[in-house]
Amino acid sequence: MIKRTKKLITLILTTTMLLTASIYSFAADNDGWTEASKTTAAANGDWDKWCKEWESIKNNPIKSP
Repeated sequence: MIKRTKKLITLILTTTMLLTASIYSFAADNDGWTEASKTTAAANGDWDKWCKEWESIKNNPIKSP
């Protein structure tokens, strides 16, 4: 019983360590964020429209876009 428990604990710890280490390997890289003004939506005026809309509602917690 004790041997089996030790093997189980070893297996759980090893699995946890491997999963924890692999999270950093497979996580998406931060590309420095996407600049909204350089996207395709900005090219057809959506970004400027959103900025103007935001200016009118940013200080009003009741109004939403």
